[in-house]
Amino acid sequence: MTPATRCRRLTTMLRAKAERERDPEIRAEWKCIARGYLILANQFERNGSKEIIYASFPRSRDTDEEVA
Repeated sequence: MTPATRCRRLTTMLRAKAERERDPEIRAEWKCIARGYLILANQFERNGSKEIIYASFPRSRDTDEEVA
């Protein structure tokens, strides 16, 4: 199984988990994580599973400020 396929499988699993979640905030978090894996899968496909460009992940201003 390729890395892109693994990421897409995780995306599907996380979306299903989000749909079962009752808490809207937690559901949104699962969907956000699933979106990250989908972006990662696309990068694997685009780069031939060789190199991932982490800078292209969308960043949240709140997260960046908390880390700094």
